[in-house]
Amino acid sequence: MDIINVTETKLKAAFDEAAFELNACLHRSADKGSLDRFAKAIQKYTDTRMQMETLSQLHKQVNSQTNVNQEKRTKEK
Repeated sequence: MDIINVTETKLKAAFDEAAFELNACLHRSADKGSLDRFAKAIQKYTDTRMQMETLSQLHKQVNSQTNVNQEKRTKEK
């Protein structure tokens, strides 16, 4: 379970970094290279969001399986 929490923390940091970059590009859109930076930030933001959604689904599955296993052990006692 710790691996899920560590991954979630890393993804949240990457997500925040991408959101910050998006906002910076929007506020300074006239700067040279802003369009490329904006496109890269969108890609990172989207990829990270998809990874977070996948991790959330995996977390639910792990929790569900853990609950099933605990119920089986309780019934066996």
